[in-house]
Amino acid sequence: MKATTILKTIMTEKGIGNSVLGKRIGIAHNVIYQRLRQDNIGINALSQMLGAMDYKVIIVPADRRVRDDEYEVTIEEPSKQKPKPIDLDSILPPKT
Repeated sequence: MKATTILKTIMTEKGIGNSVLGKRIGIAHNVIYQRLRQDNIGINALSQMLGAMDYKVIIVPADRRVRDDEYEVTIEEPSKQKPKPIDLDSILPPKT
């Protein structure tokens, strides 16, 4: 999920609007609005906004499973990501 989508999701879950989030971090609500419209938000802005909602950025090994109450930042939204190819030889019985 894109970082801005995650931010919007958390804001919705917590009932936090742009004005409230802006007040928590000391910036205008229109700056929050602009950040949420960005395709690529910086890590400092992301961390600042998440911290104001009691979340934080953590870097973990790529093979670690994401729990149900966690979010994984990706470049594209999940529906736009290309599916991983399936190795059919590994799942089909051998030809005889």
